[in-house]
Amino acid sequence: MNDFPPINETVNDEIRILSDKNASTDLCRFITRPVWALATEYQLWQDIAKASGKKLLVLCDRSYRGIASIHTAYNDIISTSNGWKPDVVIIHTGWEPEFNGFEPGEPITHPDKTHLEKMRIRVSRQQAIFLDLYNSIQCPKLVLTVNPVYNSIPDPHYDMQLFETFYIRVFTRQRQLPAATHKKFKLSCLNRMARPTRIDLFSRLLVEPFFKDMHCSFHALGLLRGNDGRLFRPPGRGESKYAYLGLIAERVGEARSELITKTLSSHWDMFPINPDGYNLSDHNWNIGFDPKSYAYTGSLCNIATETDNGIDQVFLTEKTFTCLAHGMPFFVQTGHGAIAHLRDIGFDVWDDVIDHAYDAEPDYATRQDMLMDSIRKYMATEFVRDIDRENRNIAHFYSPATYKIFFDSLVDRLTNM
Repeated sequence: MNDFPPINETVNDEIRILSDKNASTDLCRFITRPVWALATEYQLWQDIAKASGKKLLVLCDRSYRGIASIHTAYNDIISTSNGWKPDVVIIHTGWEPEFNGFEPGEPITHPDKTHLEKMRIRVSRQQAIFLDLYNSIQCPKLVLTVNPVYNSIPDPHYDMQLFETFYIRVFTRQRQLPAATHKKFKLSCLNRMARPTRIDLFSRLLVEPFFKDMHCSFHALGLLRGNDGRLFRPPGRGESKYAYLGLIAERVGEARSELITKTLSSHWDMFPINPDGYNLSDHNWNIGFDPKSYAYTGSLCNIATETDNGIDQVFLTEKTFTCLAHGMPFFVQTGHGAIAHLRDIGFDVWDDVIDHAYDAEPDYATRQDMLMDSIRKYMATEFVRDIDRENRNIAHFYSPATYKIFFDSLVDRLTNM
């Protein structure tokens, strides 16, 4: 992360400085974007502040695109806080560095070079603003990350702490339910936003004989629908995006990229496919994501297609943690090492049912081939369901001991700052 361009852009976006007595207190105050970002986490952060004995200011931007707004609001609250000063500032973004699949300065050889260069510049600017915000905070500060690699390889620019944000979000927002008695489907896969890796995987699943027997959705905001929920018409506007796979095209090669485009374009009339699991009238998963979706309650196993653009970064969200909350077998499409991480922190990853060999492969294209091989193997094997095991896994997910692991690790770090 170097050679940042100058900070010269203005971000006008929805932001909220929480000051009502039910959220901000003398122990903990919040700046959030969008306004719903910490809707069910206020008490969590008050508890963390109390347990650590630190006054906390939590800066939260879920999208990584509103850092400039957060920066401005931070300066305002520090200058007008009537003497209130935090002991520690928490920067709580979900941490998605190099989100679009490349490092600043990385050569771009993809045919769509102009578009990718614009993306690279935008990401570089966002990173520059983030670094400027971080450096402007004079008191102790901590950036929360969901990427476990930062536990073993410190970031040269930031003081970071692994915090399983999306475990906490599922734990607090999804009520514990026993395993469903009857499940109709052997495999499910939910796809909402049309990220390049999801387009890649979906094009692979689409041609498998077992696809017709899956519970699979692909309504794909940004591909088939705009962010306002409206269908793109004529369909060519959406079809053109099949050809745009960003750096995934370089990861998988020209022949595979052409096959993806041909496969999905020829099936255009199928869309939207089972738009289940998300409320299409809502555009944030906080409200729209449905943990009672048939993808979980009616399916034996799920493929969690994570936010991954082929950069080999582990990024586990509600998609994976909802599988764990339902105690069910699952595959994960993300950077390598995700399954190993979940196994290390005590979750049942069903190694006896699913071949997770793909999880150890760092190369994107090879990992996707191995993932598909594992999915085919699972679908070709008779699977005898163990409801008792699912219920034990559910109990483990919601147990105070599991919650305490994630809570205590952050409290310990803050206490010693």
